[in-house]
Amino acid sequence: MSARSHFVYDRFLSLDGLALASYMEPLVNDPTAIVDKAMLERVLSQLSTYDEDHLVYGLALGAAHSPQTFAQLLPQYLAHEEASVCCTAVNALNSLPAMYITQDLCESAQSTVSLYPVRDFVREVPETLRKRMLNHA
Repeated sequence: MSARSHFVYDRFLSLDGLALASYMEPLVNDPTAIVDKAMLERVLSQLSTYDEDHLVYGLALGAAHSPQTFAQLLPQYLAHEEASVCCTAVNALNSLPAMYITQDLCESAQSTVSLYPVRDFVREVPETLRKRMLNHA
């Protein structure tokens, strides 16, 4: 049995490319991975400074391990110029536990889709969120 993964912020920043992916994929995909709340707050505070790869993994890590904190930020990334960031936002929104899908979140997603140029597959996100919210109610 392998030991649980621990997120180390400085290591996250020091890696790129395949090394970053190899380090982050287990952390993002393992709900038992240990990700300190203070480290997630640090990621959150630095999102605007990250390159594409770090932004993708920062959003994915936050949505997986602190959906209550990151959910409301995700809709703005639906219109991101980088497809990988946009896809991460879509996947994170689609994977949110239903309890974090609120009317405000649905409206924020709709606002982004209405006000900014988005890829075609993103246009369905607000309606998908709305349906999940109503099904959970």
